[in-house]
Amino acid sequence: MVDFRRLIGFGKSSFVVSLPKSWIEKNKLVKGDLVYLKEQDHELVITSQEKENTNKLEKVVVTTDGKEFDTVKAEIIALYLKGYDMIEIKGSDLKTKAPEIKTVLHDLAGVELLEQSSDRILTKNLLNLKEISIDSLIRRVDIIIRSMIEDNTASPHEDFNESINERDFDVNRLVLLTKRVLRSAVVDAHVAKSLAVQNIDLFKYWQMIDALEMAADEVKRISRSFREVELMKQNSKELEKMNKELRELYLKVMKAYHTKDVGLGYSIELDSKNKMHALRTMLRKNSHNSVMRLIFHMRCFNGVLRDLGRITVN
Repeated sequence: MVDFRRLIGFGKSSFVVSLPKSWIEKNKLVKGDLVYLKEQDHELVITSQEKENTNKLEKVVVTTDGKEFDTVKAEIIALYLKGYDMIEIKGSDLKTKAPEIKTVLHDLAGVELLEQSSDRILTKNLLNLKEISIDSLIRRVDIIIRSMIEDNTASPHEDFNESINERDFDVNRLVLLTKRVLRSAVVDAHVAKSLAVQNIDLFKYWQMIDALEMAADEVKRISRSFREVELMKQNSKELEKMNKELRELYLKVMKAYHTKDVGLGYSIELDSKNKMHALRTMLRKNSHNSVMRLIFHMRCFNGVLRDLGRITVN
């Protein structure tokens, strides 16, 4: 957003310009703090003095009384994403909900359980967001998804479901951590500066991690569909071939993303369109519910790959 300020004369040799209150509050500045001026061509860049975040260990309380577990889970995850470093969970019925709540906490990267009693759980996040690389997190998610796809395409009829489900949980864990980092960078200029990212980068990273989470979900569903269904012999080879082609398309789009190859990224659009046409043709030839379900998930996965390609070139 562009803001305008009028120059005010100050003495015989200086001018004064006011700074937006929102910027002052966002950077946690008070009267007497230093700001730094850097001249760049026709621009004057103003930066704030980095200060320790005094709210780093801010604590928030979640109550469990009278709430369904899913509501408590949603609250905990929301507060984690908002950047709270200490979450206290209290309730007279906590004893019965504790096992499920501890599973939720286990899926939140960096969260450690400090104290637990029959009616109270206290957690603390030990991660330093300024020391985390978003690119590294995305690469870790990519590596996990690749392993899921490799198992699924190597032997789609073998039972890899449990292993793939576990890796999908790992993906979800890293996705939540990435979103916590990205949200913190949006609300805290110092975090964004330490990560060396601009607003447009944050937007693109958020799109990317969302799409990768959906990709992992569809790989899991494709794997489950291959196992749940006893495919007819004449359908099996065609579907396995398509499954391998989708794997190659995933590898291609992630190569384009990591290498910033815009030309390769643009080619994904046509590849995905051709795959979608082939999948529609396969769908018209099959009326078996289980086969149709498998093709549906392949189409969804193909759509995610198209979206990943679009993110790469934007």
